[in-house]
Amino acid sequence: MNTMFISDTHGQHDALLLPRGDMIVHAGDVTKGGTAGEVRDFLQWFSHLNYKHKIFIAGAHDHLFEEDPGMVRRMMPSNVVYLEESGVEIGGLKIWGSPYNPHRSGNAFTRTKEEINGHWNKIPEDSNMVIMHTPAYGVLDENANGEHEGSKELLRRLVRVEPTYFVCGHRHGERSYEYHYGIHFINASVSNDEQKIMHKPVFKWYP
Repeated sequence: MNTMFISDTHGQHDALLLPRGDMIVHAGDVTKGGTAGEVRDFLQWFSHLNYKHKIFIAGAHDHLFEEDPGMVRRMMPSNVVYLEESGVEIGGLKIWGSPYNPHRSGNAFTRTKEEINGHWNKIPEDSNMVIMHTPAYGVLDENANGEHEGSKELLRRLVRVEPTYFVCGHRHGERSYEYHYGIHFINASVSNDEQKIMHKPVFKWYP
């Protein structure tokens, strides 16, 4: 199954050039300001993409998903899968997605260090793919100053669960792929630190 991974489009999804594939996964920050208009525009674009499976999670900028989930449910197209601490099975892949991230003032879905472990622990142990907006510590998580912004607790949980794939975004300059701890780590951010589309989607093929 040909799969495209993207993240951090920040309302600029129309600027993307997407190759053909079977599935597309968006790892959050679909908007810049988290407004209803931005969400509606993204969902219209996403639902019309020529992929059989379309999956996404919210990110730190996507405030409407946390503040008014009822409105989001009413807006959601029937051919789009939105994951919020929930899972779906597609082509034999058990996929789990969650938007929660370590606390930073002004962001959506943030939790304190004490609270966040409860969210990481909800990742099912039979997950084949885990989609989070925030990266795991030490893997594709450096900021412009070379500091690691990922979560150590998330990394510990991933090493225990050992999904085949872990997909994230958030750190714009770290768009890449690495293999550690028996896990394929993908940072799918397509924008740079100025939130401009600069990178191609990450492509993977699954047997």
